[in-house]
Amino acid sequence: MNLTPQTLKQAGQETLARIASLIRIRSFVMLTVMQIFAFFFLGVTVIFMPTYLQQKDAFHMGAATAGLYAGLMVVVAGVAGTVLGGIVADSWHKRFAGAHIFICGVGFFLGAIFFALAMLSRDFMIFSLFLFLTLFCVNIYNGPAAAATQQIVSPGLRASALALSLVIAHFFGDAFAPSIVGTVTSYLDPTHGQHFFLNNAGQDLRLSLLAFCPLALLLAGLVGMWGARFSAADQKHP
Repeated sequence: MNLTPQTLKQAGQETLARIASLIRIRSFVMLTVMQIFAFFFLGVTVIFMPTYLQQKDAFHMGAATAGLYAGLMVVVAGVAGTVLGGIVADSWHKRFAGAHIFICGVGFFLGAIFFALAMLSRDFMIFSLFLFLTLFCVNIYNGPAAAATQQIVSPGLRASALALSLVIAHFFGDAFAPSIVGTVTSYLDPTHGQHFFLNNAGQDLRLSLLAFCPLALLLAGLVGMWGARFSAADQKHP
């Protein structure tokens, strides 16, 4: 295929037309906004949770142990949450057209509570329990969000919808999230960076994570639960 100015112009027009069609679907917009806040949380925790675990004023793990612990938590809780989320959402969908989006919102809302409880705990077992519950609830969205996108978008736009939603959610969600939280954490350090140098930045990280992560999940939850109300109409006219 020759990339002439005319073909490039036509491709651009078709892309803009697809985007315009998608952003007119209210539940698609709600799904995307919900994922922005969720990806903010995920981007921050992936980067900073192993670091937090290694701090002397947190749990003082070794680097390898912290990485293994965080990885196992993500895998086990993630798989369990994904499977249960799909089963529950499919069951609820028989009675409520917006169930797939609603169950995502419920998962994020509960995740906000559990994460706050985890970060407020100084006992490792209690912290682990609530962190597991957080990751379990957050990962409930994986199956239902994908299913909801397929339900509300016409077959010819489904691939474009998934791509657009992920691009927007990653760009506005986790692309800058670690930098924001890292900057705030450094600001909270009264020694201007020495806490990280001495592996003693647990309190700084705890405050920073508490300031951003529960709020991000709470907003994701509220958007999901509110956005579910549009799903029935959007499914009738994809």
